[in-house]
Amino acid sequence: MELTVREQLILKNLRHLDHGLTVADLQKILKVSRRTVYRELASLQASLAREEIQLIKPKDQGYQLIFKNPAQMTMVDRWIDQSQGLWIDIQERQQAMALTVLLSQGVQTIEALADEFQVSYGTASKDLETISNALASYNLEIFRQPAVGLLAPDKEKVLRQVAGSLIYNGVSESEFFNHLENLSENKGRSINHYVLQMIEPASWLIAKETLAQEAIQRFDLVNDNQLQYILVMLALSIDRIKKDHQINDQVSIRGIDKDLIKLSHQIYGSISLQIGQSIALNERHFFARLLAGVNYRKDINLFNQNFDSQLTFQVKEFIQQVAKQSEIDFPADSRLFQDLLAHIQASLNRPSGLLQKIDNSVLLKVVGQYPEIFSVIENHFAQIFFREPGKDRHSLSKEELAYILLHFAASIDRMAEHRLEHTILVVCSSGIGSSQILERRIERMIPQVGQIQIAKISQLSQFNLEAYDLIVSTIQLPDFPRKYMLVSPLLLDGEIKNIKSTLAEIESSSAKPHKAKIFKQNSLLFDQVYTYLTMAHDLTTSFELRKIEQKANLQASLLFILQSLDNNIIQDPQMVAQSLLERYQLAPIGIPGSELALFHCLSHQVNQAYFGIYELDQPFTITGMDGQALTLKRMLILIGPDSISELGQKLLGHISQSIIETDQYLRTYNQGSEAEIKAMMKQVFLERIKEFE
Repeated sequence: MELTVREQLILKNLRHLDHGLTVADLQKILKVSRRTVYRELASLQASLAREEIQLIKPKDQGYQLIFKNPAQMTMVDRWIDQSQGLWIDIQERQQAMALTVLLSQGVQTIEALADEFQVSYGTASKDLETISNALASYNLEIFRQPAVGLLAPDKEKVLRQVAGSLIYNGVSESEFFNHLENLSENKGRSINHYVLQMIEPASWLIAKETLAQEAIQRFDLVNDNQLQYILVMLALSIDRIKKDHQINDQVSIRGIDKDLIKLSHQIYGSISLQIGQSIALNERHFFARLLAGVNYRKDINLFNQNFDSQLTFQVKEFIQQVAKQSEIDFPADSRLFQDLLAHIQASLNRPSGLLQKIDNSVLLKVVGQYPEIFSVIENHFAQIFFREPGKDRHSLSKEELAYILLHFAASIDRMAEHRLEHTILVVCSSGIGSSQILERRIERMIPQVGQIQIAKISQLSQFNLEAYDLIVSTIQLPDFPRKYMLVSPLLLDGEIKNIKSTLAEIESSSAKPHKAKIFKQNSLLFDQVYTYLTMAHDLTTSFELRKIEQKANLQASLLFILQSLDNNIIQDPQMVAQSLLERYQLAPIGIPGSELALFHCLSHQVNQAYFGIYELDQPFTITGMDGQALTLKRMLILIGPDSISELGQKLLGHISQSIIETDQYLRTYNQGSEAEIKAMMKQVFLERIKEFE
């Protein structure tokens, strides 16, 4: 019998120890969890029982082997000495066997599988039973022909997903990329990893070189495990296509970015020439869906035809719900919004059951560290993202939800880093309970605060008041020598807003030294920053907030606004108004939670970038990005020439992002004066300079 590495270790130690082994002993030997030890023991007991050898645990003793005769001892010793340790454990062997059956070209027999995997006929049969049960959850069935053997399932799309997942999870990143690095068409079957051998070396090579030639820039910011997954699926697809196993089932591309569909056709066009075979449309669409399941983490761009306004606001609503339930100010972290949007968009497009690769212990640890937040994520994710009837998206597993929790955990870590910024003195006259409530609220809702000191009135003389950035008190402090803020013991939302605003003022006006940020000595970088700031200055200077009379309809109001603009900005107001209206008809542009709509387009009839807000004397009713009716009072006009540079488009994107991502900015756009909005725009642009460092 061919033993796994773990079975070999267990038996070897049992044969040399008369007193047996406890579970704790086996944990140290195998370097695994208690649960894994029990699983290994149960499997080994079943295998030994077929040879009439017992693995028992007497009361208050460790596990021991019980033999009926010396011949059995000799047989076990031979297993230990001769086993090559091809598999870490039984699960790994079964996954390899599943791949062999799924990707086989002809009939497989149990005898052949037993011989290939160096196990008994009974062990191979038991493995196949386990594999069949696992595949049944994917609606895959191994066909058994009496007196003939086993045939692979005929559902190619699902088979491809399952086989790809087994290969992807069956090899580490370092082994995988080392394999690609040393790949050569002439090396034949020199690959020493079983799951990698399931794909021909020539197919690996085509996948590697085609992706490098056709899509290298798109994958620059993609992490290694996602790149590994795409390469596995592409190589596997090439291998299956070459063996005449193409996907015949229709593959939907609804909601997939047109650029990704184009890229998939481009990649498969190249592959078709290399292998000398035509490739079906459904194959190309299948790969486009795989590409859409990758987290590319790109900035929001409302000018992109594939911008998903509904998902954007669902992510924002999701963050707000988690913040509300956990009492942590997650909406203040714009990085969290960007990361979650990219991750969730990829998750909802990814084939069901295929996850990013990460150590499961990390997930367990983070769920254990933040159980309350995970509970909120579990309760609200489906409510927000799957509330539309008949939505063509699969539900997420607990593992995928745990990945989402990782983003919130990372946000909490970022908040902790920023807490070094400010110190607050809290003056309370009441007991410990109310002061702790106040302290907890500040910690959770104001991440800019690094240190909170609680003081009773009787203790104030002991404190150096000048050492604190801000002093808040739950009671009046007559003749107090420093300015302070009066708050309630429960710290209401309006008071939190005032504290944040005060701290922001302190940051902008204080002379606190900051570490000098040294820009790269690169003239191109300097030119980019200068160009960006020049464009930002021009856009801010030309900004205006004007009140206008409502016209007969939305189109007439748009035309009136555009006709009022200078000829230096716009050439043909009629054509630009039509472009804005077409964009509005393509997808809702009303901003939920406000009385705003962002009318935006790029057009050859626009000479230079322009941003302005027009306040109607009578509102219109339009549809918001969340699909709900919205009262429109302020029309935001954001336009630019269709030949605008990448940097210019980035600048306009920063305006649109500031409207969507940050509630504080949204309130200013919704209610602020012209001077307030201009000041805020300057702040937005200055914050974005960090991206050039």
